[in-house]
Amino acid sequence: MSQAPATDQAAPRMSRTEVSGLLAMMAAFRSRTPSDTELTWWQHQLAEYSGAECQAALLAHSKTSPDSVTPAQIIRRIRDARQRTETQRRRLARDPVAEQARSAAAARRGMAAVYAETGWTRLPEQHTALRVPCPEPGCEVPADVMCLTVGFRDRRDPATRVHRSRLAAAQARPEHPEEATR
Repeated sequence: MSQAPATDQAAPRMSRTEVSGLLAMMAAFRSRTPSDTELTWWQHQLAEYSGAECQAALLAHSKTSPDSVTPAQIIRRIRDARQRTETQRRRLARDPVAEQARSAAAARRGMAAVYAETGWTRLPEQHTALRVPCPEPGCEVPADVMCLTVGFRDRRDPATRVHRSRLAAAQARPEHPEEATR
């Protein structure tokens, strides 16, 4: 007997009527009506899977193969689909703080490359402000990342494109922090 698949929720067992419907779908593909013994065998083989999963697997099989399908082929397709779903779920469950840090680092590298390639320079005030993280509620980007537009009105300084609270925080910070600790 096969083991139950490892999922968050157990699939509801298919009723005899659902298995009969599945075999009726299959009969439409292969022009053969299943016997009562075959119906019982299929129900036993697919006991761990829902009717919706089995129907989706049967339809996927019919799109790729004109051959008759077996319970093992349906089970393999269901397991593959569950694995793809679990992979997507894991991908979506990534740590948002780590994702933000990776994005910020990519932004810093990209903008540094653009400035280096074009020969642009930042305003001294902007350069100073970008050394500190933005304290503006809702923005709070890390150091070296330009401020975001927060709310309906843009509250960033028009010349430097950083929040005034960030400019103030940068100006209040000592020029060489290691000297302030001595």
